[in-house]
Amino acid sequence: MEIKELNREDRAAVETVAKLYCGVFREPPWDESWAMEAALVVVQKPSLRWFTLHQGAQLIGFTAGAVATPDTIAKDFTVPRELLTGQRIGYLAE
Repeated sequence: MEIKELNREDRAAVETVAKLYCGVFREPPWDESWAMEAALVVVQKPSLRWFTLHQGAQLIGFTAGAVATPDTIAKDFTVPRELLTGQRIGYLAE
């Protein structure tokens, strides 16, 4: 297995992650319905860094997160500001 940072300039890779995103969140426990266009917006959100997990040539997973100030994390990810302390916060978003 290999972990890679998503290159957002690689349109095919971004679309593949967005498709996987739609599929993952369609299943329990989330049971959400995601349109491809909405998933593409999430995957391309500038504040997130995405990492993908590959087994051979196949994409099998992803994670996304951010490191930022408490105010930015609270604003960008709707986390209550009173829960965030410190100068910089690591936040696992997806």
